[in-house]
Formats: sequence, structure tokens, C-alpha cells
Amino acid sequence: MRNTHITWTLALALLLIVGCAAHQQDTTDEARAGIEATNAQFMEAFIQSDAAGVAACYTEDAQLMPPNGEIVSGREAVQEAMQGFLNAGVKEIRLETTEVEGHGDTAHEVGRYTLMGEDEQTMDEGKYIVIWKKVGDEWKVHRDFANSNLPLPAPEEHGDEEGEHEHEES
Repeated sequence: MRNTHITWTLALALLLIVGCAAHQQDTTDEARAGIEATNAQFMEAFIQSDAAGVAACYTEDAQLMPPNGEIVSGREAVQEAMQGFLNAGVKEIRLETTEVEGHGDTAHEVGRYTLMGEDEQTMDEGKYIVIWKKVGDEWKVHRDFANSNLPLPAPEEHGDEEGEHEHEES
């Protein structure tokens, strides 16, 4: 009798594990499809120089964490930041999703980005992690963290000018 109880307990645990794994896969597939659709809207809005259209891909309380910049909070502030990218000459952004994992009404995405300027000149490239939230039937960017692959510019050297001033003061 004890062996039967242990067998049933193990069978039930295995069934729960398999059921949860199957549900996770379904969530991931659905999240990936929604995320890819929103990313397509995001990239198209960038090509159209539509900062409001880009910002519409974010939740109302989104946070954007751009490379070498402060956290930008809220959809309105994200729109202003996106307008700043457009004003700086960014004409297109290319996103390549490398990983998506769904968690019910949230998901995370890992990928690569390229910012393009005039004549498809690469202005920046790097990687990103995005936390997504499902809002109604749409997946929206909730937290957006990007990190450039390009090195920081070397500090400007002052050369002999600084040394000359020191000798003049002596």
C-alpha cells in the first residue's frame, strides 16, 4: 500500500511538472509573437520619425535605461527621449531578438540593436534586455535596458598647453 501511495505521489508530481512546462512554452510562444509584432511597429515608427509612435510601444509607467544616460520614466518622457534620438540623426533602429521567455502576463527579451543614421551609417550597436507586460491584447515595453558595444570615447588630452601654464605661473 505504501508503494502505491509513493507511486501516485510521484506520478502526480511529474504530471504537474510536465503541465507547468507545457504552459510555460505556450506562454513563451504567445509572448514571442506579440513581442515581434510590437518590435515591428517600433522599428517602423522609427523609420517614420514618429517619436509618439515609438513611445506608444511602451507601458504608461515604462522605464528606459539608455547607454550612458539617466533612467527615463513614463511614456511621455520616453517620447521626449526618442525625439532626442531622432533629432541626433538616428534614422532607423534594427532589433534582433535572440531570446524570449514568457511568464504569464510578463516576458523578458534579450537581443541586439543597431542604430542607423544617414546612408545606413551605423551610429551605435549593442545589446538589450527588455521586460514586457501584456496590456489588453498587446505586449508593451515595460523596462528597456540597452548597453552599447562601442567603446567610450577616449578622454581629451590637454597636451603641452597645461604644462605651459604651469611653467608660466612659477
